[in-house]
Amino acid sequence: MYMIGKKRKLIHICVLSFLFILVLTCEALSNNTKADMIRQKTKKILSLRTTITKYKEQSIILCGQLNEQIRELKKEIKSEQSRLKINSYSRAITCPRIHNNLKLIQQLISYVSKLNEKTAYFQTGTDKLEFLYQQADDALRIIETLKDMKVDKLVDQIDQALREYLPETGKFLINVDNIPLRDPKNIWNNIMNS
Repeated sequence: MYMIGKKRKLIHICVLSFLFILVLTCEALSNNTKADMIRQKTKKILSLRTTITKYKEQSIILCGQLNEQIRELKKEIKSEQSRLKINSYSRAITCPRIHNNLKLIQQLISYVSKLNEKTAYFQTGTDKLEFLYQQADDALRIIETLKDMKVDKLVDQIDQALREYLPETGKFLINVDNIPLRDPKNIWNNIMNS
């Protein structure tokens, strides 16, 4: 009887030891899984941030080129206005060159406006991804230092940012359909007043 009691006690100790080791192993695996997940997310963040930065730079360059075209068209309008001694918008639009230049400026101003919106959007995306990258990097360091760290909220934020900005990298910078155009008369007045 005494022997049976010792065997039971030994079995209980072995079972408890096994369970303790199992819990520690699961914790370690859980932390490694979370650390690996964070590492994957940081790679995605860096890749997307690089792509968005390229799109932002393209948008800025294109915006500069369009603004240069607008300046050239305005010079042509002023030159024609001076050469033909035109003093009113109603007379200006009877001149085909001035009328066409006003229409081009009208479109270009709308494109520049949309490109500026895209540039701001991409800048916000870059800033958000940089912030999330820093948080993920900090979380990774904590995970590697401490044992039980909850990172699910951070992973959700990263996934949300990736879902928001990743689709934008496969689109044109602007969609020229449905862009509101400024009134050519206002453009004419603006050019004449500058």
